[in-house]
Amino acid sequence: MQAQAYIRQLDAGFGLGQTLGSEDATRKFGVTADTRLSDKLSLQSEAYRQQGLNTGSTRDLGQLQATYQMERISLRAGGRYVSDTDGAGTQTSSKQLTAGITDKLTERLSVRIDREQNLGKGGNSVDFPTRTSIGADYQISNDTTLSATHEWTQGAQQNTETTRFGVRSQPWNGAQLSTSYEQQFGESGPRSFANFGLQQQWQASDTLSFQAGFDRTQTIRHPGATPLNLNAPLASGTTGNGSDNDFSAYSLGMTYRPEEWVWSSRVEYRTGSIERKWNLVTDVQGEVFNWMHSAFNLQWNASRQTSGIRAIQGSSSLALAWRPDYDGLMMLDRLEFAYDKNTDPASSLTSWRYINNLAANWQTSPSLQLGISYGAKWSRENINGLPLSGFTDVIGLQTIYDLNEAWDISLQGGMLHTWHSGQYKPAAGIGIGHRMTDNLWVSVGYNFIGFYDQDFLASEFTRQGLFLRFRFKLDQADLKGLLESVQ
Repeated sequence: MQAQAYIRQLDAGFGLGQTLGSEDATRKFGVTADTRLSDKLSLQSEAYRQQGLNTGSTRDLGQLQATYQMERISLRAGGRYVSDTDGAGTQTSSKQLTAGITDKLTERLSVRIDREQNLGKGGNSVDFPTRTSIGADYQISNDTTLSATHEWTQGAQQNTETTRFGVRSQPWNGAQLSTSYEQQFGESGPRSFANFGLQQQWQASDTLSFQAGFDRTQTIRHPGATPLNLNAPLASGTTGNGSDNDFSAYSLGMTYRPEEWVWSSRVEYRTGSIERKWNLVTDVQGEVFNWMHSAFNLQWNASRQTSGIRAIQGSSSLALAWRPDYDGLMMLDRLEFAYDKNTDPASSLTSWRYINNLAANWQTSPSLQLGISYGAKWSRENINGLPLSGFTDVIGLQTIYDLNEAWDISLQGGMLHTWHSGQYKPAAGIGIGHRMTDNLWVSVGYNFIGFYDQDFLASEFTRQGLFLRFRFKLDQADLKGLLESVQ
């Protein structure tokens, strides 16, 4: 049995476009499990809650599916329950039975059919209507597969019919090519779009490799339909209403890996019908000495929309980790710089932030640890020509005492000081920890008073209220293995 529990939050607009649109501005937590009951029979289950941070919507989902795998035929059957609540409080739900079969007719050809049937008066969830799909995959060669799928849906809000054709191919070593054409027929009218993607990796030597990519989405015909959930745009193509746009994206990357170092860089240019965007990322990580590791990161993003909105975001950081093997003292220092500029026809905002975080941990005895952290930040902003600036620092203290080999107790406190306003915000709390496995501790605690500032490491666990913390212990071998697996 394999199981996973997760808690994930993705703020609006996070990242460089690499995340799913359906996950934007959401908080999601749930569990998944895969249980193998025999060599042929397995059971997959999932349950989660997803909350829309901008819309106030909530989705609860639970599903269970059994799969029986024979030599040529795969059978699957299960059930699903979905409950949706939108920002206005309107509730909809879908109760479904699911079934499907895949048959590998020949060494090259396989066919499949699936049915998701709503029960009773359900079927109101826009993403889970009654659905029927048939499809086939044909392996033209060892490197190329042709696929086709036709799908019908019947829901309380709309009925649709979709046809998809696509080709996946590895035309040469290190390359991945994909192309597809999709046509949809819905109550709002027909809609057609095409997708094309090409990725290439070239291994120049044992330590040097290059990557290049091209992706394109083009709407051929659309009725101008608007999705019901604005945070979850259509899976492919665009809506044609300005909430997203057709685009072409070009990327180049490089990775250089000498014995103790890793240097990776990537540049991307994305041009669309409503926005153009440049992205640049470079990272350098390595071992300075046996007891010192360093990491450098640089990011730069620039975008311009047809509406006149412009944005530039840049950041860089340099981190040093010092952990000699002759005493129990460990230190981490990270220096950061962040720059943001946003302008539109009516306003402008520019900000600069310089942040330094220093953390030290001292194992004074086998059962006692002392920790101290200090962070300093100088920031300045210009809002529509009005300059603002200020200096803030924070200090944190922590004591951890091992009750035995499996349990510990901790006390922590801190102070946030905003110098230009003369404000002080204290924090104080207590926690208890348990060793789950070797080198992994989990602690739960409560802060009676607290504060928070996103730029300071020292304030990560100083918010008032309940907190959960994970602690990992890494030695030199662990750090080297982690460095080697960065890519």
